[in-house]
Amino acid sequence: LAAGTQESFAGLHRAWRRARASLADNLLIVTAGPAFTAKWLAPRMFGFAQAHPEIDLRFSATLKLMDFDRDDVDIAIRFGVPREEEALFSEPLLREWLTPMMHPDLADRYATPESLLEAPLIHQDDTDWMDPPISWAGWFHAVGLTAPTSLGAHFSQADHALDAAAAGAGVVMGRYSLAEGDIRNGRLVAPFDLALTTDAQYRLIGRHEGRARPQAKAFVDWILAE
Repeated sequence: LAAGTQESFAGLHRAWRRARASLADNLLIVTAGPAFTAKWLAPRMFGFAQAHPEIDLRFSATLKLMDFDRDDVDIAIRFGVPREEEALFSEPLLREWLTPMMHPDLADRYATPESLLEAPLIHQDDTDWMDPPISWAGWFHAVGLTAPTSLGAHFSQADHALDAAAAGAGVVMGRYSLAEGDIRNGRLVAPFDLALTTDAQYRLIGRHEGRARPQAKAFVDWILAE
């Protein structure tokens, strides 16, 4: 009977999960990428917890694709090119831009685009999928220079690349959404007035009915204000 009943049991399972979620009136599960969680969300969460002590907020730091019928997630924060899906809401959260960033002690040594040709460059492989590419090659092209070879440290996670730059290991093509805290507290500086932009952006994604829950609405209102 498995072939004939599998779809029905899957529908029953989805209905049960939604019913259980509707009864958990203080629980909110949010997923975001590890770098965004570490660099942007975590430093701000104390403010949300103080404003909404009645909400049991739980985070899942992952980049996997979400299936809102199967996964225990209310809201996903994802970075990519906007894509409309009728069953889901998708609301812009942050636009991204990238520019060279470094430890303040390196700023005098690498004060011009030409000097960066001799700098130890830190590469973020998490932006390789963007079209056009948002990389050192694109930034050097924008200032009229030919980029050096891609020798240097490569990181698969953007927050690891930023931490390496903040430790003085080199100059990173930093994503401002993730580096804003490090720049504000002086761990990094962004001395050049040229940045690269991209159509990719951070978005809040979830089911329309899930967003209507009071705890989801409170989180969306809070994060948009932030």
